Amino acid sequence: MKGSRMKLVWQQPLHVRSFDVGAGGRLRVDALMGLWQEAANAHTQACHIGVRDLMARGLTWVLSRYRLCIERLPLMDEALTARTWPSGLDERFTLRNFELRDAEGEILARAVTSWVLFDLKAHAPISPGLVVSPEIIVDEQIIDAPFQKMPDFDEANAQGARELDIGVQDRDLDINGHVGHAVYPQWAFEAIAPEEKRALAIRDIEVSYRAEARQSEVVRARVRAIDGTGGQRAFVHQILNRDTGRELARLVSRWRLKGRG
Repeated sequence: MKGSRMKLVWQQPLHVRSFDVGAGGRLRVDALMGLWQEAANAHTQACHIGVRDLMARGLTWVLSRYRLCIERLPLMDEALTARTWPSGLDERFTLRNFELRDAEGEILARAVTSWVLFDLKAHAPISPGLVVSPEIIVDEQIIDAPFQKMPDFDEANAQGARELDIGVQDRDLDINGHVGHAVYPQWAFEAIAPEEKRALAIRDIEVSYRAEARQSEVVRARVRAIDGTGGQRAFVHQILNRDTGRELARLVSRWRLKGRG
C-alpha cells in the first residue's frame, strides 16, 4: 500500500495484556478479535461512520461474516501493530480488513469481515453506500476469496456430534444489546472435547452470523469433525437458540496438531 492510499490504512500500536492471554500465555482468539475491533472503532470514528455516529442517526453496523487466518498467536507482553482498512463496497455489504504484525513486521494474523448497515427503526438493512464514501475504500484485500459456502450441519451428518448448552451472560453483550461477535467462536470451541482441544492449535476460522442472541437466552453449541488428515483437524460448528431451534451462527474451524508445522 503506497502513496495516498496509506492515509486510508489505520495503524495502531498494541501490547498483549496479561488478561488477554489463555493457558500457555498466548493471546486468546476472542481477545484478538477485540483488539481489532478497537482499531476499527478508532478508524470509523475518525471517518465519522463509527457506531456512536450512526446510532445518533438511527443506524448501526451489523457483522455478517468473519474470516480469520492465524500464523501464530502472540505471547503476553509482545509489542504488536494492528492495521485495518475498508476494501469493498456494494449495495448490500462493505468489507473491512485486518492485520496483526509483530515487532519485526511479520504478519501473525489477518482477517476479512463483511458488514451490513442496519436501520434500527425499520429493522432492515440498507445500502452502506449511504454512509461510506468510495473515497475511503482501499483496493486491496488481505485474504483472497475469504468467504466460502458453509458446510451443512444436519442430522444425517451429525453422527459423533457433541453439544453443550450455555447461558447468555451480561458480559457477552455489546453496545447494541445483543451478543458480541467474538463470543460465538468462544462458544463453538467450548463444545470441542477438552482432551482433543488441548492437542490442537487454531489456524483458520470462518463465521457466518445469522441471528441475534440476547440476554438470559440459552444457546446450544454443536460441533462435528469434518476432516482429520495430514496433521490437521477441521470442524463445523452450529450455534442455536436452545428453545426455538433457530440457527444463530455457523462456523468452520481448522486446526493443526501442536508440534506440527
